[in-house]
Amino acid sequence: MHHGQDSRANSVLDPDEYLTTATFQWCQQQLTQLNLSTPPVASDFIPRLDNFRVPDYYKSLIHTARVHHGSEEDPRLELAAKPHGGYGWDPRHEVAEDLAEG
Repeated sequence: MHHGQDSRANSVLDPDEYLTTATFQWCQQQLTQLNLSTPPVASDFIPRLDNFRVPDYYKSLIHTARVHHGSEEDPRLELAAKPHGGYGWDPRHEVAEDLAEG
């Protein structure tokens, strides 16, 4: 166990999680409401032939999340705490740029 960490918390944390449980559940509910023909997968964000496009469902989810966040309603949307020893994960710059443009 690392200094300052709670061993009980480590037993339930997934080191690959980036969202709190409440935020993850909220996102799942929003995606369900979109009635997607197939569930979202990580490969949706892999460029094809040097062409990268942020999926429409993701743009919709981000828009809905921004509106929800601005309303200050529950649940509060948050990122999970970075686990000790995390490797500095960052989103693809194309994703960040596309979302910044709105």
